Amino acid sequence: MKLLRLIKYFILVMPIVFFSCSPDDNNDTSQWIGTWEINEEIVFPHNKTTYIGEITQDNNNKNKIIISGNLLGLNSSYSLPATVSSSTATFDQTTSFNINGKATLINSDSIKFSFSITQDNITKNYVVGAKKKSK
Repeated sequence: MKLLRLIKYFILVMPIVFFSCSPDDNNDTSQWIGTWEINEEIVFPHNKTTYIGEITQDNNNKNKIIISGNLLGLNSSYSLPATVSSSTATFDQTTSFNINGKATLINSDSIKFSFSITQDNITKNYVVGAKKKSK
């Protein structure tokens, strides 16, 4: 009798144990979204020191963000998709030049970009910080 009760208990409880948990989503993009500013020199393709751009959610993939090119000193119409994994976003895109690297979310107001831009077999490497602009 006790064995039968124990079997019934496992039959009732085990589905709850197996189906009640869902995998953790370590790819939360919400802290990445917003207007960001870089105040460091990037010499490709222009030589200036202040860049302001947007990071938005990719509507087609919840684990991706879109970095506006203006943020990294590129043309403002340039969009750079990046894949988010925990506090890191990686990107690699080739058009008339190649840009690849990563962004690390330091906290909700600070990102560190480490990237390289290659054009005509000339590569320039950058490590710059960005701060979230207040609304």
